[in-house]
Amino acid sequence: MTRQTEAPGRPPERAWAEEVVRAIPLPTPLHLRALIQAVAHHIGTPLHIVEVDACTLNGALELHQGVTAICVPTGAAERHRRFMICRGLARALYRAPGARDGHMDLSQPLEREVEFAAMALAQRLYRAQHPRPDTSA
Repeated sequence: MTRQTEAPGRPPERAWAEEVVRAIPLPTPLHLRALIQAVAHHIGTPLHIVEVDACTLNGALELHQGVTAICVPTGAAERHRRFMICRGLARALYRAPGARDGHMDLSQPLEREVEFAAMALAQRLYRAQHPRPDTSA
């Protein structure tokens, strides 16, 4: 994959992350489960969502019963849970497990790229579920 030249004033990690996300074939209709399956297929590793009692702010990945698990806190609001899953999917794409205590060091380029990829995944999911009305008529 070749990295495109980024737009002026735009962090290069954002352009790279968007390119990584665009490379994933996504099904239609797209919903959260389909997104998880598409990323798992893309990286060649099964992914599961595991609810944990500990505070997990960064969609940390763990090996859980021999499977890569995206950890989300039990009882998280649906919107928060969905974004944390997108962040976990981004971490899986970059093979960057993250700290389970939720610490993210956004001064590191990889952490910024993971965050931009999570935002791109969440945005694609949102747009698929909330299409803009056709105003061409």
